[in-house]
Amino acid sequence: MTDALMALFNTIEKRSAQPPAMPDGAAWADTSRSTQARVDALLQELTAEEKSDLLYGRGLKVSPEGAFWQAWIKGNDRVGIPDVTQGDSPAAVLVGPPNVTQIPSEHSIGASFAPDSARTAARALAAQTHRLGYGVWHAPTLDVARDYRHGRVHENFGEDVHLVSIIGEAYARGIQDEKVVADLKHVGMNAVETDRLSTNYVVNDDRVIGHYLAPFRSVIQNMPIAMIMTAYAKINGSHVNDVPAYFDLLREEWGFNGVARNDAMAAHSLESLELGLDQEFRDEEFFGSVLLEAIEEGRIDPSVLDAAVGRILSMMIDVGLFDNPPVPVQWQGPLEGEMRAAHDSATRGVVVLENRDKLLPLSPVSSPRITVCGPAAVDAAIAGGPTRAIADRDTFLDALREKLPAAQIDYRAGIDAIALTDMLPGFDQVSQSALSAGVGVGVGLTATFYDEAGEVLATRDATNLSIQTTDWAFGGDPDVAPPAGTARVTWTGSWLAAEGDHEWDVVTGGDVTISIDGEEVLSHRGGSRRTARTTAQIAVTAGAHRILAEYVAPDETQRAFVDASSSPLKVGLRAPKGAIAPSLQTAVDRASAADIAIVVVRDLASEGSDRSTLRLPGQQEALIRAVSAANPRTIVVLETASAVLTPWRDSVGALVQGWYGGSRGNAAIVDVLAGLAEPAGRLPVSFPERDEDLPTFAPERFPGVDKVVTVDEAETGYRYFGHNGAPVAAYPFGFGLSYTTFAFGALNAPASTEVPAAAALRATRTGSIPVSVSVTNSGERDGFVVPQLYVRAPGAAIAHLKSFASVAVSAGQQSEVDLSVAWADLAVYQGGEWSIPAGTYELALATSASDTVETIEVEVTVS
Repeated sequence: MTDALMALFNTIEKRSAQPPAMPDGAAWADTSRSTQARVDALLQELTAEEKSDLLYGRGLKVSPEGAFWQAWIKGNDRVGIPDVTQGDSPAAVLVGPPNVTQIPSEHSIGASFAPDSARTAARALAAQTHRLGYGVWHAPTLDVARDYRHGRVHENFGEDVHLVSIIGEAYARGIQDEKVVADLKHVGMNAVETDRLSTNYVVNDDRVIGHYLAPFRSVIQNMPIAMIMTAYAKINGSHVNDVPAYFDLLREEWGFNGVARNDAMAAHSLESLELGLDQEFRDEEFFGSVLLEAIEEGRIDPSVLDAAVGRILSMMIDVGLFDNPPVPVQWQGPLEGEMRAAHDSATRGVVVLENRDKLLPLSPVSSPRITVCGPAAVDAAIAGGPTRAIADRDTFLDALREKLPAAQIDYRAGIDAIALTDMLPGFDQVSQSALSAGVGVGVGLTATFYDEAGEVLATRDATNLSIQTTDWAFGGDPDVAPPAGTARVTWTGSWLAAEGDHEWDVVTGGDVTISIDGEEVLSHRGGSRRTARTTAQIAVTAGAHRILAEYVAPDETQRAFVDASSSPLKVGLRAPKGAIAPSLQTAVDRASAADIAIVVVRDLASEGSDRSTLRLPGQQEALIRAVSAANPRTIVVLETASAVLTPWRDSVGALVQGWYGGSRGNAAIVDVLAGLAEPAGRLPVSFPERDEDLPTFAPERFPGVDKVVTVDEAETGYRYFGHNGAPVAAYPFGFGLSYTTFAFGALNAPASTEVPAAAALRATRTGSIPVSVSVTNSGERDGFVVPQLYVRAPGAAIAHLKSFASVAVSAGQQSEVDLSVAWADLAVYQGGEWSIPAGTYELALATSASDTVETIEVEVTVS
């Protein structure tokens, strides 16, 4: 485990992985008794101090044998209550052995539009966590995507309430199939990472409850759920954990009687316990000594403590954590079926966005000359943060060579690998191929690190002019960080330039000077502002030029940031028009001579950090443009968190979105490229043309101004794009191409139907309007069809997704697809209550939010 990861945990305790023994004859040990009787017996036996211990989520548990668990609730050895070990990470075990399976991101799973695939992937993850001794998994994330620049957008299933609800429920069922508790998160608002601990969302209650919280209501009321996690942020001035209305909603209206816990160190109060919050994590602030003192002084009734502990113990008994707690087994690595599940799930999420002249699928038996470009093609760590190094992950290049053994495959990176500093504003970083320690002396510069007294701390080869940060969220490499105590850094070497005017920029909170051939060309004073930027222009002749750059930390605070590797420096360069870096020119030359060029690109996204743009980071757009200009048979593979900008898309032969695909994500992408698997994925989000087209583009909407996020947009996602004069999306929600063709029959639904008004009061899908359609595969290949049903309620301006299916149909065959609409899914939340409008509903059969096949009307009477 890295030091950066260890720093996340403010407590580390050593404790046996074996559960304690039950006292002989204890009433709570009698499994023939009811859960309530056993809980009552325990509440009578436990002291107030022992009860309060169960309300605190500790940081890290270590067994004497050296096993680790990410978080845990300490049990009670005296009465035989076992520990409750807990963990999370978007797609794999964050704390544990390196050789585990990383399943695809939730965004990728959402793109499958396939609940069965989601459940299978979640089962694979849960089976491993259970063998490692985990009893609770903090997933799924049921947040609805609001802005694709959100650092955690890869952790949700998409931008639509119904999609998130259905796929999220399947995922939760998969977790609990393996006797692991699914912890739904984050109840509240969780749509920005910037200042997330104290951000205040100003938003209408109808929007929060009817949209952002609707998936939680749906999942809780359609399956047994034992735990939920509340969000960090405030809503309309108050933290969720201190708002009685939200706990009334959770406990009374939704009927949730499980355990409610806060996100680690999320703001709360002693009163939160009275409202219905049961556990505080990573910070024993109120539910320990403060609580006990309040009980002793009569300020809080002991029954409040008993209610919380009773819910915790009931949960443990009901789900098996009390009588059969998970005990780690000797770890042998992933099972074959688990890796297969990850592979299959990743395959179902791959989306083909462009396929000009039927460039795809490639033939697995032909022998074309293929040039693969982009550092992402050899990156085995593409994933959303928080993450860490995972063993046995494939790369795109390895997968391509394995799946196309007859092809002549050449690889040229063309550009530098992206780094965290690429997320900073300004020009792309100076190309590594243009920098060397001296004329003709390889690639890179010489970096020297000094302390405050001017003593040399270290001298290293440096690939570029930057201070790269390490970051727990990405499992960063500590070798790129400055040594502890660094106060000044210098870089010396040679810069190979094209002739003409060059624009330099510097982004950092420190002070920087850059000299070319002995003349200072840029001076920057950062004032400890992380994104402070200075630009300068210089005209040079073609050839090598001496370069000297110096970074100075301005004060003790800034130096502390440097020590913690969290204050980056980025030096960027915009070369004269037409100039091309040597490494990029090499890639272009090889691509132009190839039968097919493939460019693989990625982005960076993680908890703790939002992005300022959906533009591909670093020099990747330049790579796509240069390669596709040289070879129109260029395939671009996206491995990104969510939607990205694609201003170059008209110049490429094919475009494929593979998301963060996990351990076998690249093999899945290549399977689709080679026609070994049929394209089944559809977009779970809309792809905008520009950042400015986002309904949340204004800074007051995202990421907020002065820690206030204004949620005043009428709609987001496909409900916004293309409606009422809004911009048209580059690629709409639900879109995805197939290698075959499908013909749809008439949409079948009753002309009129009666729906009970009571169906609006719960999200339970007990009754429905029968809807179906016949689909024929009219092509020559087997394929997946993903019909979608959008429903516009009486008086509504916009139709919403209310049913979908992902169905495999063999060539020439026909399938009857069920698209029934649950009564409960017709309910809307307005004016503080759920109701089902009566009147004429429009049902639109579509292949995406923008591509309607047929529309019919159904008259709905509400009784």
